[in-house]
Amino acid sequence: MVRNSRGFTLVELLVVAAITGIVAAAILSLYINVMRSTVASEEVAEVQQGMRIALEQMARDIRMSGFLVPTENPISEARNDRITMVTSSAFNSFARIGNPPVTTTPTFFATGSTAAVTINVVSDAMPRLFSENSSYVRIVRTASGDELGAFKVIGVNNSSLRLEPLDVPAEDVVPTAGDFIVQVPSPSDDPTFPNVVTYWLEDETNILRREWKAGATNDQRTAAINITGLRFAYLLDNGSELPDPNAAPGTAVADNLLDNIVAVRIFLTGLTEERKTGESRVRELQTTVKLRNK
Repeated sequence: MVRNSRGFTLVELLVVAAITGIVAAAILSLYINVMRSTVASEEVAEVQQGMRIALEQMARDIRMSGFLVPTENPISEARNDRITMVTSSAFNSFARIGNPPVTTTPTFFATGSTAAVTINVVSDAMPRLFSENSSYVRIVRTASGDELGAFKVIGVNNSSLRLEPLDVPAEDVVPTAGDFIVQVPSPSDDPTFPNVVTYWLEDETNILRREWKAGATNDQRTAAINITGLRFAYLLDNGSELPDPNAAPGTAVADNLLDNIVAVRIFLTGLTEERKTGESRVRELQTTVKLRNK
């Protein structure tokens, strides 16, 4: 039997190599495009998630501005690129005292005593906002905004908080139903009541900053990164909106109009980084927040 021992010619090998190269290049190009699209989507999602978290935090602070604070101007500085507000808790941690206020002995914080008292609250979810042995609080009268003293949380239960006075009370402190327990900074940092919260954008770093102050104490943190634009507009009780959208950065609402602010419109712009995909994408979010105490 005669076998055919004829192999591939050089031309045939070159044709196969060329076709294989073309197919491989197409597959590689498709893979690179898919990976680039995937990375870009992840970057956009990351920036949007950071923007949403920052927007929710700003909205929460604005809603609570002036809450339990005896002031006519919950927003003390209203610029189109910066906002400062007064709040009873920079931590947004509140617990409303229930009825009966206390069920243990002693039933109040007695003069000259540092004995702890267990305080009932109206919701089982409220105690979870505080941490045992690391949260410091004040009791505030709802009607007047009067602050009744500083305490340390030494016990967290399903529907109660156990509080220990940080200073020996000069007179009896009697919690009543409807009063609020609000979290404040550590008294060792010399806090005063109320707290002050400010938001602004560092243009050179694209970082959105949140700062709270309590007396001589201040804490500055990053609220979001990759933020290229931050603008505030203020809605007044007569229906007007200030400042003008085309106003220069730093334009402020006049001091005599601060008490007329009923809502704040927030405009936030984010930009994805170019390092991974070679291109950047702009995303914008906005929301309108009504002041709870207006």
